[in-house]
Amino acid sequence: MPDIVCPLHDVPSSRPLLEKLQAEGITVRRARAWERTDLSAFILTNFGQGWLDEALMAFAHHPVTIFIARDAEKIIGFAAYEVTGRAYFGPTGVAEALRGRGVGKALLYASLEGLRELGYTYGFIGSPGPIQFYLNATPGLLLPEQWSNVYTRGVGS
Repeated sequence: MPDIVCPLHDVPSSRPLLEKLQAEGITVRRARAWERTDLSAFILTNFGQGWLDEALMAFAHHPVTIFIARDAEKIIGFAAYEVTGRAYFGPTGVAEALRGRGVGKALLYASLEGLRELGYTYGFIGSPGPIQFYLNATPGLLLPEQWSNVYTRGVGS
C-alpha cells in the first residue's frame, strides 16, 4: 500500500475538533509516562503486538510523540508519530465503537502539528488503511503504488 505525503503547513488546525470533543467529554492530549501500561493494554487488545511495538517507541522521545484520546478515564484512541521513521505519522487507532465522531481526525491533526513542530515541512502517512479518510482529512497526495516505503523496504535498506 502506498504512503501519503502531506504538506504540514496546509493541515487544518486541531483546535476546533479538540474543543468539540472536549464538550462531549473526550480529551485528546499527549500521553504521559505513567499511562504507558494502560495505553499498551488498549493497543494490544484492539490492534495487536506489531502496532504496540511501533507505538511504544514514542515514549523514547521528549516530548513524547504519541497522543491519546480519553472518554473520562478510559483510553479510546491513540496516534503516534516519528516512531516508524523520520516524519512518519502512525500507527493510530480508535476503538471501533467510537469511530466516526472525529476522534481519529483530531488525533491525526494533533500528530501532524507535532511533526510540524519538529521542523518538518512534509509528513508521511505510512501505508494507511483507510486511504480515502486521509485524503479527505488532509491536503495529502497518494504516492505511486510502485514506490517502496518504510514497510516494504525498511528504514535504511
